[in-house]
Amino acid sequence: MKEDLLMRTILLVDDEPKVRRHLRTGLPWQQWGYRITGEASNGKEALQQCGLSAPDIVMIDVTMPVMDGLELLGELSRKYPNTRSIILTAHQDFHYAKQAMQLGAVGYLLKTPLDAEEVRSVLERAGKDVDKERSAQQSQLARQQLLKSYHYPVRQKYFEQLLTGLYATEDEIIRQADVIGIHLPFGSYTLLLCQMDELIAEGARYPDKDRPLVEFSTLELVREALDESAIGRYELFPIAYGQFIILCDAGRTPAAEIRSGIIQLARVMAEPLRKFMNIQLTVLAGDSYMHIKQTRSVFAAVRSKLPALFYVSRQCPAFTSELPALGTMPKEEWNRLAALWKEQATEGGPHHVTAWLQTAEKTLRLHQPHPEQVLAWLNTLVSNAAAAWQGTNSFARTPDASDNETSPIPAGCLQLEKTLLAVARWSDVWTKRLASSVEVRPEIAACLKFIREHLHEDLSVDAVAQQAQLSPSYLSHLFKKEVGATVNDYILEKRIEQAKVYLTSGQYLNYELIEKIGFRSYSYFCNVFKKSTGMTPNEYKRTHKPSISL
Repeated sequence: MKEDLLMRTILLVDDEPKVRRHLRTGLPWQQWGYRITGEASNGKEALQQCGLSAPDIVMIDVTMPVMDGLELLGELSRKYPNTRSIILTAHQDFHYAKQAMQLGAVGYLLKTPLDAEEVRSVLERAGKDVDKERSAQQSQLARQQLLKSYHYPVRQKYFEQLLTGLYATEDEIIRQADVIGIHLPFGSYTLLLCQMDELIAEGARYPDKDRPLVEFSTLELVREALDESAIGRYELFPIAYGQFIILCDAGRTPAAEIRSGIIQLARVMAEPLRKFMNIQLTVLAGDSYMHIKQTRSVFAAVRSKLPALFYVSRQCPAFTSELPALGTMPKEEWNRLAALWKEQATEGGPHHVTAWLQTAEKTLRLHQPHPEQVLAWLNTLVSNAAAAWQGTNSFARTPDASDNETSPIPAGCLQLEKTLLAVARWSDVWTKRLASSVEVRPEIAACLKFIREHLHEDLSVDAVAQQAQLSPSYLSHLFKKEVGATVNDYILEKRIEQAKVYLTSGQYLNYELIEKIGFRSYSYFCNVFKKSTGMTPNEYKRTHKPSISL
């Protein structure tokens, strides 16, 4: 029975009973590791069977009454995307095979004659896909179980309630903490606000479903490091993605010793994050206080000082008592820098940005305006510049940059140096981009724009020619002359570029993204992607995504 459960299951779909009987009895299914779970005489019956038995593989005849094999393939792709399909037919016309593969079939077999080794080969290909899917599902279940068992969401909820003043007395605060395994009767308290800068900046690269596991991994690294260091009593509370609070028991320790203890604690937390996840930790420490009920006001005071770190040289930890107050920058200075940006960058080109950044850094450090104001202002400047540079060029090639490269400053950026470095790198990308751009005729520029905006559609030379109001033959000649590639090659190139963006961001599953970039068949997309990049989509995704140590 256990062996049966491990076997891959197959549904046979053919309108001829003799053919189904021959398939069922004429091949060594059990020896190969497969089990026939059902039969159907047409596509409609097959869909009903799939709903009942959920087979791993469906072997489908092309020509059937009620619902033929190609129509069934489309329905299976839509309703049962995890089921693999193999086409069985007497037709030797490759047209059927092409249609079947576009609709998601993993193999194509001729019924007459039926070659056992060929059947086994195609089945193994489908079976490997099934095994990968099973493994992915098991991993997902394990992850869900792991997330259910950890306690950080409970701690986060408790701290939120503490900050809102839900608990009226100190006794109630401590009693509610005890209920969930948090022990807060400390001699005195020190609050550390911790932020994982890169985790916040790179957050968009992780799909929403992966974020809890990423956050869990980072918090566990911190917890394990603190436990192993025997640094003293503490409690950890997540407060937002990439941010957490450490409450330390300062006891009756002198202020100088508390300071040295905080420095040691910050180093203990920062080391594994840097080593295993390449994450830099920011730690901001408040003054010690005697009563847990003061946590609400102390947290507000510490958080209000976080923006002041923008102008401070990197140090971990920083102390709120030593941070300077933020200032204001006169309107004349904002206007002067904006005018200089327009002259040197927007009109002069991205290669002049570095000189402007040096002037801007000196002025910003002198006046120290609020970071949110600086970031919003810089994003406006770079967006306007990018729009101006884009507007004066028709790009036939866009190496090392995507069309939406207009907001280079990462989210959660806590340092002026990092912010200006991001702008400098952005300008370097644009410098290379403009240097390698190709000026093209207006009608070809319109075609390039149309292609980029309609990659998800069924693009063809005829469709692009109609948009440009040119004949297909003339467009093909002109496009090759201006761009250096055929229309179809250019469309394919842009689709692969967009696929890289989606794979890196992780916002879609692999089979979902093919619809977003105009591929009809996942297997065809995989072949084209590997031919273009030398890697499968999954290999590319792993290569271009930060590693996570669990």
